[in-house]
Amino acid sequence: MGLGAKSCESYLSSKNDKGHEYLYRSWISGYVSGLGFVLTKNNAFLKRLDIHEFYQDVEAICQVELERNVYDVVNQLVLLKIAPKEKNQ
Repeated sequence: MGLGAKSCESYLSSKNDKGHEYLYRSWISGYVSGLGFVLTKNNAFLKRLDIHEFYQDVEAICQVELERNVYDVVNQLVLLKIAPKEKNQ
């Protein structure tokens, strides 16, 4: 799982180092696009996904759940933001 296995606390502390923050954001982007492909078969959701808003949502959840891992937070957001919309299309 790579960086996804790290805690939210670790993710939030990466904001102090742009290199580490970039690594986390790259992991999140890759994971979201890969999971989206599996869930939607065509990645159409990428056209309407605001990845910067997604990063903000990850950060907001992590701020209140420091012990949770990044993988779990990203999965939760994908299911909330992507999967329901794709079922309606």
